[in-house]
Order: sequence, then structure tokens, then C-alpha cells
Amino acid sequence: MSKQFKLIIARTHNSELMSKIGSLNNDYANSVAVVFISKSSMAEIGVKDGDKVEVSSLFGSVVVKVKADDGLEDGVAVMPMSPWSMSLIPPFMGQEGFPIYGRTIVSIKPASRSITELQELLNRE
Repeated sequence: MSKQFKLIIARTHNSELMSKIGSLNNDYANSVAVVFISKSSMAEIGVKDGDKVEVSSLFGSVVVKVKADDGLEDGVAVMPMSPWSMSLIPPFMGQEGFPIYGRTIVSIKPASRSITELQELLNRE
């Protein structure tokens, strides 16, 4: 089952730390190829903590791990700032001159494919 969410892209401690260590290693992908949603939203779409999900917007689609965050409201998804999350937002700036980080609607559903590889994201046009 698929559900729509408002996507928020945030800087996290792990994403910042791993970007300094190097983004071309598995530790980086493991820490940032993730989406956080509430436990009730996870139950609604039929996934559990650590499962793979497909996150899709009008601008792209990625497969990442899902993690529970009880501090989030239903209908809100948070992803660390990374190539995975950035491939989901519009490729243009908002009126303020900044990327549109908090106004993108995504759908999330269970995925059987493997997590999207960083190299695949870097090769997308």
C-alpha cells in the first residue's frame, strides 16, 4: 500500500559526519539512504523498522530503508540531506532563492528492489 507524505529534508549529525569521512563508502549510504516516518504510518503502509521502501515524487524515485520516529506526525517524512533525498525535490529554486526542501509531496510504499546505489544517483541527469 502507498501513502502520501510531506517530505522534509534535514541536516542530521550522522549525515554531516559521514559526508566529512567520505561519501563513496557503505557507511555513508547506510546512514543517509533512509526515511523516517511515524510507527503508525509504517503500520498503515505495511512495513517495519529497517524494511526497504520506495520514495517517489514528481521529480524522482529512490529505494531507501525506513526507520520509525515517534516524534513525527502522520503524513510527515524526514530524510537526511543526501543525494537520495535531493533526487526527490524540484531541480529549481523557490521564490526565496533556495531549494524547495519542505514542500515536496512524496508517496512511500514497500519495495522489493535493493537500495538505490549512490553511483546510480550520480549518473542520473
